[in-house]
Amino acid sequence: MFFNDRSSAPKAVSLAKKHANLTVLAADGGIVGTVDRSWDSAHPDGNPAYAIAVSKDVMSGRTAAPVDQCKWLLGDFKAFGQLLANQLASRDIEQEVSDAL
Repeated sequence: MFFNDRSSAPKAVSLAKKHANLTVLAADGGIVGTVDRSWDSAHPDGNPAYAIAVSKDVMSGRTAAPVDQCKWLLGDFKAFGQLLANQLASRDIEQEVSDAL
């Protein structure tokens, strides 16, 4: 995961385009299974972690992606930490329900 755009890591991009087992996730897009693409439009599905991982906000100095394009936020350790905290919190709730049954 990269804080900035794919262009900030040309060697990783080059390797990921050749090796399907290397995935690159950057603010402006990613390379998964050797396929290099920008992030698609936002599709919120009610998952509370969605807003932690994806945004259409302007991110000055971090990405040159167009304003209307989705951006990957998890290259920022603060956002990644929020995602992990959210996931742990949801597991605690699931466990409480399971214990009550």
